[in-house]
Parts: sequence; structure tokens; C-alpha cells
Amino acid sequence: TQGLNTIIRELERELGPMVSELFLEFEKENFAGKLEGPLRDKHLMGDVELRRYLSLRGLGLLTEMKLEGTRLNVVVENAFVAPIVAGRLLALCERVFDRSCAYDFQVEEHTLSFTLHPGA
Repeated sequence: TQGLNTIIRELERELGPMVSELFLEFEKENFAGKLEGPLRDKHLMGDVELRRYLSLRGLGLLTEMKLEGTRLNVVVENAFVAPIVAGRLLALCERVFDRSCAYDFQVEEHTLSFTLHPGA
């Protein structure tokens, strides 16, 4: 984990914040394919289901998930490569809302704070 996070951090220093966005978008597309294939019948957006999914795959610990209107706020502690976790959450959100979603995320001390909402 530290190696991947270090590589992303170094690339961001040289190329800018778009590096995390590229990782996020790549993972979103990759995971969306899995949601249409092997994970098609899985319901992963419930609190318990998402917590179990993330923890069993070593992606982090879901500590908060709040739906406020159409805005979903998620906090994942000890996030394994935060842009990858964020990309998966974005793919799940777009599947649930059946449309593209806007997002905002921050990473502080390996804690991912992610806000999603259906795009306009």
C-alpha cells in the first residue's frame, strides 16, 4: 500500500492533482464492467454490504455513510489507495442512480472523505 501511495504522491508532485483523477476514473470504468458482469446481482450499496465488501477486500473500513437528499457522504478509514476506493464508490453510485455522478473527495491521514451526487 505504501508503495502505491508513494508513487501516486510523487506523480502528483510532478504532474499535478490530475493523477488521482486519472486513477479514480480508470478504476470507475474497470469496476463498472465488473458490476455489469460478475457482480451484477450483488447489492453493495447498503451500509452493511458496503462495509463488508470494502473490509473483506482490504480496501478500508467504512465508518460513515449518510444519504442527505441525493447527496451521499462516505468516510472510509485506512483507505487502500484512496483514488481506487473512490473510483469503486463512484461506479456504485452511478449504478444506483443510473446516471453519472459528480464527486468530491479528500484524503487525510489515510482517511477518505467522499461526497457523491447525481450529475446535472
